[in-house]
Amino acid sequence: MNKRNEKLELLIKSSMNKRRPLITYMPIHPHIFPAGWRNYFKKIYSMIVRDEQIKYAWNSVDKIRWNGYSKPNWDGKKYAVVISHDVDSDWIFKNKNYELFANIEEEHGFHSSWNVVTNKYHLNLRILDILRDRGHEIAFHDYNHDLKTPFLSEKKMLERFEKSKCFIERYDVRGMRTPACFKTDRLFKIAKQFFSYDSSFQDYNIRTGNGCFTVFPFFLDEMLVIPITIPEDTQFIENQSSDEILTIMLEKIEYIKSMGGLVSISIHPEPTLGANEKWLNIFEKLIKHISKDNCWKTLHEDIDKWWRLYFSESDLGINRSV
Repeated sequence: MNKRNEKLELLIKSSMNKRRPLITYMPIHPHIFPAGWRNYFKKIYSMIVRDEQIKYAWNSVDKIRWNGYSKPNWDGKKYAVVISHDVDSDWIFKNKNYELFANIEEEHGFHSSWNVVTNKYHLNLRILDILRDRGHEIAFHDYNHDLKTPFLSEKKMLERFEKSKCFIERYDVRGMRTPACFKTDRLFKIAKQFFSYDSSFQDYNIRTGNGCFTVFPFFLDEMLVIPITIPEDTQFIENQSSDEILTIMLEKIEYIKSMGGLVSISIHPEPTLGANEKWLNIFEKLIKHISKDNCWKTLHEDIDKWWRLYFSESDLGINRSV
């Protein structure tokens, strides 16, 4: 592996979990605690992690990665946009709540990826079928969302994926995202047997200061990583105003546009996070703003297919086997 690729891999993999977080040792499911408590503990954990992280500039990888290399021409568009929702509970299945997001997206020419937990709540397959038939993507968001999967033995990890195989096959699932974006090398070793892409990396977490530091997809072994590139709802503090949040998001989008990169938006369809009046208003304004641009409105699974046509694993060098 050349020096450029070694440096890129060092930067990108700096956001892998170096040690197992204490919360993953809990004998009970973390969602037994009220959302307000969980968000408070997240803030404390973020401050601890931030102090432990090696500090890199938030666009460190992009400064190196494309020097002398051609950037992607996103299906003839200036940049690409994908949207995703982590379905942490069965809330979207009640009273057609999924339509709060799907209708906004479809009105402006978008569809999204719905990342589903397979063994935490009752899956309403009829609604998942409706979403798929309307042009949305169904993806995998862990077996039971207990945060433990990336840290289990290979055998136990494999068992969890095998138990989700019927779901994976029914919806032709190509991608996964882990809860809390926890990830390990061992996870990718097993996951690549079931999935083509992963979206568990954030390019930069404004709470913790860590990330993969690129607004473009990249390969880890055979898996394509499609990073989240716009700050998630979980990264903002409760008293931040809608205008302040929207400004931060739009400024990031302008940077990505200037780079010709990937805008990847992730909003949680949960009333305590992204499915309330404040966040739905932010989401609609964001989507409406982007919809006017010369961007490729697409899905994660289509990014995965497209990227593999135009780039090989060795082209971008984030491949331990090179």
